Amino acid sequence: MKNKNIILSSLLFVAVTIFSSCEEIIDPPEPPEETASIIIASISPEETYVKAALDLQTNISFDTLSNYSISIGGEPAEVVETNGTTVTVKVPLELSPGEHLVSLSHGGESISSPSQLNVLDHAELTVEGVAMALTENPEYPIVAINEEGEVLMPIFTNPDNESPSGAVYIHNDIRTYMSFDESLLPEIVNTAGYTMLFANYTDVSFDVAVISPDGELSIHRNLEHAELGNSRNARRESAGSLGSLADAASTFSIAGCLFGDPMLAAGVPAAAVNGIAHCRSPLMTTVNGALYSAPISSIENSAPAFGVYSNDFGCDQVMRSPYRESVTDCSEILVTEGIDLDLASRLLRDKHAESLELARQSLQYGGGDVQITLTWDNTSDMDLHVTEPNGERIYYDYPTSSSGGMLDVDDIDGYGPENIFWSQGQSPQGIYQVEVNHYEGESAANFTVLVQSLGETRQYTGNLAPYETISVVTFTLGETLPEGRFEPANLNARVLTSKK
Repeated sequence: MKNKNIILSSLLFVAVTIFSSCEEIIDPPEPPEETASIIIASISPEETYVKAALDLQTNISFDTLSNYSISIGGEPAEVVETNGTTVTVKVPLELSPGEHLVSLSHGGESISSPSQLNVLDHAELTVEGVAMALTENPEYPIVAINEEGEVLMPIFTNPDNESPSGAVYIHNDIRTYMSFDESLLPEIVNTAGYTMLFANYTDVSFDVAVISPDGELSIHRNLEHAELGNSRNARRESAGSLGSLADAASTFSIAGCLFGDPMLAAGVPAAAVNGIAHCRSPLMTTVNGALYSAPISSIENSAPAFGVYSNDFGCDQVMRSPYRESVTDCSEILVTEGIDLDLASRLLRDKHAESLELARQSLQYGGGDVQITLTWDNTSDMDLHVTEPNGERIYYDYPTSSSGGMLDVDDIDGYGPENIFWSQGQSPQGIYQVEVNHYEGESAANFTVLVQSLGETRQYTGNLAPYETISVVTFTLGETLPEGRFEPANLNARVLTSKK
């Protein structure tokens, strides 16, 4: 971890003003170029952000002076710009808070100031280590950052709403977008190229669909967690920007702390889970625990530290006097990061839109050890048929079987879904045959069948002409689902004459 004192004192600027001697001397000798004298006449902090106005007396303009250096507390200070008798330097990162001598070295001589520069401890201005800044973007009204460089930004897709619709989290290589449902629980998460859809919350379980970067879909149902009810009940309402930060941190914490381990146990890749597993995140813990009681003035008070903590995002280039404008510039840099992440997530969701909608439809209806879901792309009336191991066929005219199989939705208006499932523990052992029938409609339809069997998921796609039926897949419970993609030329088609 970076030395706290190093980070807290970074990006302070020292304004050094040099005054030429006004003393009138008869036939004064030309001052030697190599000599200079330095005296700090005053140090004036501006607001809570130390902008030291240091009066240094010398007889040489910094515009013409060469081969000189300035140090603070023995550490070299980078010269940012010069303007005649004024030089602006950056306070070295190595400095700890407290008083430090300012020195000018030139012509082999080093002269230190009789007074000292006081470097501010920015931690005193934060809310338990979290710095915040308000922005000028109504969709991203506030940004929080801590010493470790963790960034959290609530998102308001409708700025008139009191609660955020989502949030972005940034830390090192982790870039996570999360949208919230109406209860401020995770709905869609994009991280590390994965798209995750959460649904069907209870106080003890949840469902999640995971789409991998290469488009592979897996669905995990009835994952058990603990204390969701308590976590939701404990969430207090807070108004304004601080409340939106607390809401965002709380939702991320629920996703990571309660859902992370069950998802890993269910086989969700660690790369996806790591994007939401913020149980040990200092930023989430602090924001979730401290901001409910923090005064609104803490946002402005912590703004100076915001620029210091944002150093890795390029804010050292914009933290200039006056500091309020500089903090605005810094927040715009981070908001741009958030907008870029939001856009990348939207593109990823668009890329996987078909799988995402199929997962949403599947999670909306019954599921268990075996679940087969059919969707298609037009207003044709398509039907799903599943023959179970005992030979019974489940379809619109025979919606339940003796083993407990059930067709719980028969769509006749188009697009689907149609869904057949066996509850957990009720799926009979043996062979299942899945068929699709184009029952009615003048146009061929592109279809997708999603088969879930004992936690394994596979998609099957094809195109079906009017009044034809194909056998999509035959699988054995407990065995690996076969691969398959069906095109018109490969269809084993036949006509069904039964009518609804």
